[in-house]
Amino acid sequence: MFYPTRSIRPLLALSTVLVLQLASTAAGQGALLLSDDFSDGDSSDWITFEPGWSETGGIYVSTNTGANVSVEALYAPGLSWTDYTAEVDVRTASGRPTSDLRLHVRNAGNPTGSTAQSFGYCSLFRNNFSQTFLIAGAQGSATTQQQLLPFGWSPNTTYRLRATVSGQTLTCEVVGHLAAYLQITSPLLGPAGTVGLRATHIRGEFDNLVVRSLAPPNQPPTADAGDDQFLAANDACTALATLDGTGSSDPDGDALTYTWESTVSAPLTGPTPTVVLPLGSHELTLTVDDGQGGVDSDQVVVSVEDRTGPEVATAASPAVLWPPNHKLRPVEISVVAADNCTATPSCRITAVSSSEPQGSHGDGSTSPDWVVTGELTLDLRAERSGGSDRTYAVTVTCTDEAGNEASAISEVVVPRSR
Repeated sequence: MFYPTRSIRPLLALSTVLVLQLASTAAGQGALLLSDDFSDGDSSDWITFEPGWSETGGIYVSTNTGANVSVEALYAPGLSWTDYTAEVDVRTASGRPTSDLRLHVRNAGNPTGSTAQSFGYCSLFRNNFSQTFLIAGAQGSATTQQQLLPFGWSPNTTYRLRATVSGQTLTCEVVGHLAAYLQITSPLLGPAGTVGLRATHIRGEFDNLVVRSLAPPNQPPTADAGDDQFLAANDACTALATLDGTGSSDPDGDALTYTWESTVSAPLTGPTPTVVLPLGSHELTLTVDDGQGGVDSDQVVVSVEDRTGPEVATAASPAVLWPPNHKLRPVEISVVAADNCTATPSCRITAVSSSEPQGSHGDGSTSPDWVVTGELTLDLRAERSGGSDRTYAVTVTCTDEAGNEASAISEVVVPRSR
């Protein structure tokens, strides 16, 4: 059974030929492609071509101890690994001559069951003279490399075989033994895409199978949605925002795709898209994807602010007070106020002034000269000094919902004569 990760336990087992069917994971230096410690007793992930295989006691065991069996193609559909290393623990209880334990690597495109498909293997082999060899072999290679090991094959001793495929080169090692190292090259090796196990002439035990990629690990990108923005609303009470994700980066140099999402627009793409935003504060999320399984997100807040006051026009009615009889006369100010974001700004009289001081000579010395009676109404005194017109200036201020203000002045005249 395949496991994403399991602790490595001593020992492993197997006999004749088997293949693991498994979906490969993302590559990376040390990135796990395959792991099986045979601890669950379920060997359904393996294809076997000879009888006698079983998961027993947390190891994979081949109990076929007869004469040398023919090697069949090992194939796991859907796998396509390149540049990887496979390791497995091997052990046998027997020191039988002309026997071996093998770790196979296979070309990913081989049909199941073929006897003449490209493969490579690393083997621990014991000859008739009780000598132990490390053997590296590959179809398509002119020779098979073998190395006499300085240690004998000790029954019930665990050895860890390592097969590394890099391009068209296969490297075989016995882990922990520096002298046990061989390389062989074959144009038929890559891309390998599966591993297999084989025991010949002996009971083979295999355990702790691990396959890892040699490729550098994919490092995730870093998303940078740029600085928060504060924009002034235009006449339509919106703002055109230019987003900036150019500060995003990928440590591997992978090309990034950019996706911007918010609640106020459809998703946007690219590092510097533009978007029309309404009044208010809006959070947009940038997600960058390196195409290798690495993603990252960052947020930017764009605030669209109403910074423009209303346009205000006013008129007084009446605009002329006659006769100058020293009485207070009611005046109403009409207002037209237009704002980009506020439909109806609030308006009120905020100031009144006169071209003549109150109680000036010749005006009758009555006061006050004006009284504000409502937001847009007031009483003005119909009087003046003897020799000139009096002009009242009434200031109306309108305020929008953002607090922006604008004012306009209406004049009311008490003429010297008609």
